[in-house]
Amino acid sequence: MKYKIIFLRHQAYDYYDSLTDVEFISASRVIKKLSEGCFSGILIKKWREKIFETYFKDDNRLFFVIEDDVIYILYACKKTKNKTSKKDTKSILNLYKCFKMLHL
Repeated sequence: MKYKIIFLRHQAYDYYDSLTDVEFISASRVIKKLSEGCFSGILIKKWREKIFETYFKDDNRLFFVIEDDVIYILYACKKTKNKTSKKDTKSILNLYKCFKMLHL
């Protein structure tokens, strides 16, 4: 199954656009695999509720939701510790709350 990729917020797109060349290539590969529905070969884990997290070069993360045939990228960040920062967690959960209200 193929998926359409939608960045829900400028933050995620701007983060993606600001990556180094090596990080950008890695992120592009992950996004391409997601869009092709080819989830093998990339690390994806369920984060909270229906939010998934995937990793790419140098501790970068994408947080996303899958709804029908669309992958909505909620947020992107670089983890500096072993867990998501409180600020990032709050942002992701707020975005997910807005997403749920729009997709009832």
